[in-house]
Amino acid sequence: MRTCYGEDLAHVHAAGFGAFAESVAAYLLTRFQSSSVPIRRIIDIGCGAGVTTRAFSDAGFSVLGVEPSEPLIERARKASPGAEFVQASAYDIALPACEAIVAVGEVLTYHDDLDRADDRVREFFRSAHAALAPGGLLAFDVIATGEPSLTGKSWVSGEDWAVLVQVTEDPSNRSLTREIETFRACSGHPILCACSTRRRFAPGFPNSALPSRCDTRMGTTGCSHDASPLSPNAFKAPSGGRPPSEIGQC
Repeated sequence: MRTCYGEDLAHVHAAGFGAFAESVAAYLLTRFQSSSVPIRRIIDIGCGAGVTTRAFSDAGFSVLGVEPSEPLIERARKASPGAEFVQASAYDIALPACEAIVAVGEVLTYHDDLDRADDRVREFFRSAHAALAPGGLLAFDVIATGEPSLTGKSWVSGEDWAVLVQVTEDPSNRSLTREIETFRACSGHPILCACSTRRRFAPGFPNSALPSRCDTRMGTTGCSHDASPLSPNAFKAPSGGRPPSEIGQC
């Protein structure tokens, strides 16, 4: 699968957008460490720059990070030298046996071919079910249709970078497009990099099962997706204004 995360956007992602992953990792560690099923191996799907991978590895778990972007996975390798890594899409890897799978950061909503999106997500869940030990844990988040609309423009900047984002939501087609322009200082001169990403809203999830626009789920293998919410606002929303998430368990 093609990825929009080249060197410049990978730099921005690593430098300015790690807060959500840090919050997720802290929460999930408490779940893994208290799980009734001993967690030994974790697969970190869409590991990005390695924030969650490092947290899991530092806590003593065996971790496999999966990430399609070469610039991001190189950062992840440096951040977490004790983990294993595979450069691949969530949909193109044969998941090995494990006790936990993490797919946070809306990784299951990235698609370069929307016509195949629903089938690929279903295939991922079948693959995850086959890889997980009985009672194992799958944690993921998705974008769901509903209100408020995500259409709009925004910008975020750091010490040596800035990003301008235009979001166009099409509920009738269950799609969301983010057009991203990245500015990064290089030898004192700004460089512009532009890209566009397309997202598919969560396939097959009834709105009653998705209590917020950014919904994070945790469940045990073999259970249905319509988890009941447990702790609203369990994660802090990052500075970009994304709504807080909720945690559910089947």
